[in-house]
Amino acid sequence: MSKEIEEAVAAASQVANGWLQGRDPSLSLRIERMASIKPTVAAFVHGGWKRKVGHWDWVRLFHKEVKWNDAWLFSLLRGQQPVALCLGSISIQEDHVAIEYLERRLDVPGVKGVPLAAAFQFAAAVAAVLELGQVRVNNPINDTLVDHYARTLHMTPVRQTPGGRVDYLYRNVKI
Repeated sequence: MSKEIEEAVAAASQVANGWLQGRDPSLSLRIERMASIKPTVAAFVHGGWKRKVGHWDWVRLFHKEVKWNDAWLFSLLRGQQPVALCLGSISIQEDHVAIEYLERRLDVPGVKGVPLAAAFQFAAAVAAVLELGQVRVNNPINDTLVDHYARTLHMTPVRQTPGGRVDYLYRNVKI
């Protein structure tokens, strides 16, 4: 990851944390690094609680995407306990920031909807710092989520095949 993108991710983290503090001071966003990813994922996955929809291998995703590409993985924390994980990517050439994976815990009260909103705030802040034009949510896993993202985040779905599954949703953010 280039220095410019590292700085954009750091700035976006500050913006998203400011937004979170205004919503729920017990929540914070932390960018995960090589040293923190395994213990964070272990705390997220091994708790005897139900996870929302995804069940992705977050350590593998980190090593595949974040380690080698312009991407990030953040945890949304209540205290020190991760309540959601989000992985996103940055495409300077294609003029967008994308939310690739998002998963939250189901057993934590008061956070429904917050991970999605925080992920969008974060991605929009990265896009603003890097002067990119769109925030995308890639490969939503079902039509219920497509409808939710479109309604909640005011995003437009894109289908490569008419009548096929939604490939991504987007919202223009460039001012």
